[in-house]
Amino acid sequence: MIQQIDQGRSDAATLEQLFNHDISIQTTPHQPAPSKTALSKYLLLYIQGGKDLDGVPWQRGEIGGAILDEDLSVIKHLGPVFQPDRDDHWRSSRLLAGSLRLVNENTLYFFYGGSPDRPNLLHEYIGFCKGIIRDNHEIDWQAPQLIEFLDWEKYYDYSDHPLMPDQRHRQLRDPFPIFHEGKYWMFLSAAAKTNSQPKKGCIGLAVADQLEGPYTL
Repeated sequence: MIQQIDQGRSDAATLEQLFNHDISIQTTPHQPAPSKTALSKYLLLYIQGGKDLDGVPWQRGEIGGAILDEDLSVIKHLGPVFQPDRDDHWRSSRLLAGSLRLVNENTLYFFYGGSPDRPNLLHEYIGFCKGIIRDNHEIDWQAPQLIEFLDWEKYYDYSDHPLMPDQRHRQLRDPFPIFHEGKYWMFLSAAAKTNSQPKKGCIGLAVADQLEGPYTL
């Protein structure tokens, strides 16, 4: 399915079920109205190398999107949904994979990573964008916000990147938050404090009282 909707180079995707409110269905006494689940649609967001972006795709990525039907066929292409913003440091050069979280029938969050340009291309950040679901598959996205992570240096470290030996890699990406026992727990990719260079990758964990943070690692 990712290949079917791909308009560039697609690396990772996140899929979330939405409820469509604008479908008009004719029913008869012998054909009851379908349940809410039967009207469900999906929002797919994925990384792509935009046609107007120069360089290696992973260095200049953006987030594309599509609305999918129950059988995962494409209903509507959304084109680029999120793009790098030169005026916002943490996402000024490239965007990284993320995850969607539907918090109620009309509101969802997209958590994703980003980084500035060289010489800080490998200094990664995580932020989020809140969306309000409208009719006709439209989503009004608010301005992206950077998430604050506390005590990162206490448990995690920089790593070396074989293609960029002149830069330290602050790996902080792939956010996936869940709600458990009154708190929000965010799983993410990070680099552990270990001497086993260059293999330092690990699954990190951060916790917060509010979905938007701040999170303590």
